[in-house]
Amino acid sequence: MGEGRAALAGQTLQQLGYTNVSYLAGGFNAWRDSGLPVAQD
Repeated sequence: MGEGRAALAGQTLQQLGYTNVSYLAGGFNAWRDSGLPVAQD
């Protein structure tokens, strides 16, 4: 799973018992740049 803070966060969540944990390669910017939905207030 990922690198840096995202990997640490994912590992921590898994240790806490969460089973549906994913890492988004490229982060939020990759999501947005791919044209996927983004909510704004």
